[in-house]
Amino acid sequence: MTSIVDRKKVCDAISGRRLLRFRYADDKVRIVEPHLVGENVAKHDTLLAWVLRSENIDAFHPAGWRNYLLNEMHSIEILADTFDAPRLDYNPNDKRLVKVYCSLPRLSRI
Repeated sequence: MTSIVDRKKVCDAISGRRLLRFRYADDKVRIVEPHLVGENVAKHDTLLAWVLRSENIDAFHPAGWRNYLLNEMHSIEILADTFDAPRLDYNPNDKRLVKVYCSLPRLSRI
């Protein structure tokens, strides 16, 4: 079960476009640009994020989009570092999510 406090903390990072650092179920540390928190079709709260750095990023695990179950995240920290805008290929209308709690708006194209 996801803690409402953890969901709020992640949503606060999203609204401030601040990086998140956390340990995941495999106990490896991730640093991510959080973009969206919602409920997936299996009724699990999920974070959609762009991974910047991880203990396991290598040729087989490159940086990029990942989904994380909030109940598998621990030691969540909002960092002082920010990011400018959503990634260009960000989709806030991901059909795998049945409910959205918080999200960055899609980057508008001029």
